[in-house]
Amino acid sequence: MKLLLPDIPPIAPDAPLSDLEARLSGPGADQARQEALQRIGALEQRLRAALAQGVPPADYPTLAAMLDACQAAREVLTMALCTPK
Repeated sequence: MKLLLPDIPPIAPDAPLSDLEARLSGPGADQARQEALQRIGALEQRLRAALAQGVPPADYPTLAAMLDACQAAREVLTMALCTPK
């Protein structure tokens, strides 16, 4: 049996994987970082507000995981400021 997969052009090893990664490595990196941090902060506020109001038990693990992901993203974006290139 032969597995049919679409032809995907090869990606250069140093090519950005997302628009955000491209913006963070470009000339507007500081602005891109601040915008991403603001969006993450706004999402965290909405998630915390939803949790404070109470959510169905089935939804709690998803919202808690989203909060963890926000924290991890914020740490990565903040760490990038301190990491020498």
